Amino acid sequence: MPGRAGEPNIVEAAALLLLPDMARMSDAQVRGAACAWCAVILAPATAVDLGERRMRLLDRHITVRPRGCRTCVAERVPAVLENHVGMCEQCVDNVADCETGNGLRRLELAVTR
Repeated sequence: MPGRAGEPNIVEAAALLLLPDMARMSDAQVRGAACAWCAVILAPATAVDLGERRMRLLDRHITVRPRGCRTCVAERVPAVLENHVGMCEQCVDNVADCETGNGLRRLELAVTR
């Protein structure tokens, strides 16, 4: 769900969500076929792209694109947004000027529709 020019990118915001230990995820969870948290099988309409992540596999690293269900993402976004706003100087000065904060708010709106 990339944003239009000048809009915060929802995928970049979703990449801020902490995932469970990828070494303990199933293959379907790592590939994005199942939710990274609850392991429900995802359909394109219900999946939220969590951005590219690096994962150690044996003696090297690979790039994966896990996804989450709307419910699990919606449960996690408020804490990430609250943590970001509390630590972001830009949000303290003017919350409307922070791309990350705006991206997290757009993500929250997208998953709660």
